[in-house]
Amino acid sequence: MNIKLIRPKDDLIAAIAALLRPEGKDYSRNWVVFPEKRPAFYLRKALAAREGTAFVPPRIDSIDGFINAVYTERLGIKDRPLGVLDAVALLFDIHRTAPGRLGGTHFLSPDGFFPLGVKLFNDLEELRMAAVRPEDLSGLDHWTEETIPPETLGRLQSLSFFHERFYGALKEKGFSTQASRFRAVAEGLERGLFTDLDRFWLAGFFSLTKTETALLKTLLGWEEVSLFLLKGAGLETLLETLDIRDPGLRDALAEPDAVPPVEFTRSPDGHGQIFALNKALEDTLRGRRPVNERQVIVLPAAETLFPLHQQTLAGLSEDDYNISLGYPLNRTPVYGFLDTLMELVQSVDEEGRVYVPNYLRFILHPYTKNIYGPGEGRRSDLTRILFHAVEE
Repeated sequence: MNIKLIRPKDDLIAAIAALLRPEGKDYSRNWVVFPEKRPAFYLRKALAAREGTAFVPPRIDSIDGFINAVYTERLGIKDRPLGVLDAVALLFDIHRTAPGRLGGTHFLSPDGFFPLGVKLFNDLEELRMAAVRPEDLSGLDHWTEETIPPETLGRLQSLSFFHERFYGALKEKGFSTQASRFRAVAEGLERGLFTDLDRFWLAGFFSLTKTETALLKTLLGWEEVSLFLLKGAGLETLLETLDIRDPGLRDALAEPDAVPPVEFTRSPDGHGQIFALNKALEDTLRGRRPVNERQVIVLPAAETLFPLHQQTLAGLSEDDYNISLGYPLNRTPVYGFLDTLMELVQSVDEEGRVYVPNYLRFILHPYTKNIYGPGEGRRSDLTRILFHAVEE
């Protein structure tokens, strides 16, 4: 096992690329594993810049991709991955047969159960990743209301019921979830499964679940594995978790690092922050300085994305920047349109009548009231006049 500490000022991708040694132009006997998918792009880009010609890249995966590859290719398990929708459907079948249903008579329709089912599935997967055994959960049934509030006890007992039946049903039906695959790989991992590989590179890991810890401990027991750790607060805890007792590494953690300069700019609101940012990037936005791909703009909240895009990024080519922030769906007009439509549909009574407030919210949504009217003119103003007359 070889451990390399990456300081805040160092380049993780460059450090990995510098140590990768191909056979000619072939890196394929190396497997690099990151916590997520994005670093793979930058590592391939760095290797392409170094080689300058066609080459065979190393295998690069996120930890989830690594798990899926080992599960299917190395362990040879051929079941099918279970998506969220199918998982909720399976949990709904279990819910209908539960002796003490969550919510009593509520959540008995598929659409009513869906939000609960998604949360329940995520909770079960977290328990699985935390290596919670079925007997640990079933032991909750022996607790009493004297030690746990009755509402909490009921939820925990329901979790025990779902955990046992859900993962039992997975095996019967030939499915697997990401957490169950993690457990299988962590238990079945051995060096003999990778005779076609010379080295493994693990980079960027920080916070680990119990199952991830077991997996990394197994990998770190092999001589062909290198681990890159990013220096930062909490790294000592990670070393303890992985049972890494390297005195030199701990001494390096104790050494102080140079603190980069920090400058604060006062502004009255979010738009003021955007104007201050534009001033700082003025040379780039006016074309006097090339775009620096190593610059990052971190937003404090999702609602700042649109002002940034319209007032700052609009002056750049779309090839000059990359947005990695997922804008919340519930803040978009599309979500609002569908939300008001579903509220309207659900308000219909047995006689086909609709609830007036829901109807008004739907027809006054911008997507509805701007529908083009009939005729060749494709005019939306007549529709707006009509719907506002209905409102009055």
